[in-house]
This record gives sequence, structure tokens and C-alpha cells, in this order.
Amino acid sequence: DLGVVPEVMGVPKDLASARELARRSRFQFETWAVTRLDGFRPNQVQVGDGGIDGEMRFAKPNGRGRRNWETGKAVAQAKSGNIGVGDLRAFIASMRQTNADLGVFIMMDPPGRGSTISQTAAREGFTKIGDREYPTVQVWTMSDYFNGRTPELPIPLGREQRRMI
Repeated sequence: DLGVVPEVMGVPKDLASARELARRSRFQFETWAVTRLDGFRPNQVQVGDGGIDGEMRFAKPNGRGRRNWETGKAVAQAKSGNIGVGDLRAFIASMRQTNADLGVFIMMDPPGRGSTISQTAAREGFTKIGDREYPTVQVWTMSDYFNGRTPELPIPLGREQRRMI
């Protein structure tokens, strides 16, 4: 707005530099945005990724025998351009196709006035994992990130737990 072009070196430190990263390289923005979520790993494949830009694994109690948990999965998709409710619906379809328990739809900016993106995400309801319920689909923006707000997600599996799977 002030006619100043931010210089992007390394990792974005504010919303303006995140926008500049997205403008310069959509794929680098997607990778950076997904890795802002604790425990998420970005996809190695960026074209033809089925609408999933990254995923995270977590322990999901199942109440059975000695190993009373199984591996749950959360997925994320990052979008930086003009986004409509159809983009979110496609993400939800990708979640179902990959058997993901939870999803985070990452947007550069909050949905515009009159958008039904937030309501569409809320209609997916909640998923019970252990003794907590998490929103099945969450919309998370880069403004949320820079303001210290994070999605509600289970604790990601650590390396030691991954070896047991």
C-alpha cells in the first residue's frame, strides 16, 4: 500500500513477505505454509499431488489390546490466490479419498465478505480422537499464523513413535 516492495530473504517474517513468496513461487509458498503447522511434512510431489500439500501423523486411541492406538492422519492444502468454496470442497473430497481424519485448509487471507468457506468447513463437524473433539476441517490463514493462532490438532507422532508403527 505504501509503494514499498518487501525484500524476501530466507523465511517470511510478516504477511507482506509471505505474499511476495507466494507471488514468486507458489510451490515454495505451499511448502513454507504447510511447515508452519507442527509436525506436518510437505509433499515431495507438488504437481498432481491430489490436492494435498502436506500431512501429519498422530496417535489415535482405539481401545484394543496391547497396542491400544493406531495412526491417525491430518492433511493440509495451502492456497495463496483467489479462493472459492469450490477449492475447499475439492480439498474435503481429497481428505476423504486419502482417509484423512482431519484437514487444515490454509489461505493467505481470511475469506471475503459473503464467502461460505467458513460455514462449509464448519458443516464437516468434529472428529473425536481420544477424549477430545477436533474440528474435522479448519480454515487457517497466514494472518492467524503471524498473530500466533494455530489450528486445533492432536500432538504429532515423534520419531520414536514412528519407529513402532
